[in-house]
Amino acid sequence: MKRENNLNMEKGVLKAECTQKVKEYIFTELDELLYKTVTNLTDDGLKEYLNSLSGPVVTYENSYVKYNKEENCFEVVYYVNSRFCREELYEYKVKNNSIFYNCIDCIFEEGGK
Repeated sequence: MKRENNLNMEKGVLKAECTQKVKEYIFTELDELLYKTVTNLTDDGLKEYLNSLSGPVVTYENSYVKYNKEENCFEVVYYVNSRFCREELYEYKVKNNSIFYNCIDCIFEEGGK
């Protein structure tokens, strides 16, 4: 029983490592895009820019981040080996010309809320 628990934990860690690489890439690209493109870097200025977008903002392999206009947050959808892994919702805040992200929800079922 103990070995089985260790194997399950190891699989979870490996999955987390796979999504960590994707997360780092996606947020790095997202930051580069927003800092270069948004001229009025305030909460309202960023929201105005994001509302002008449609579809995924940044993609990496099959994973992507998109802006949810209704909830005013980012949805990061992770795929590992072409299979849905999880979706995370992030709120954002602009303070002193820096953008901060905070994970507010994590969904493990595709299309689930």
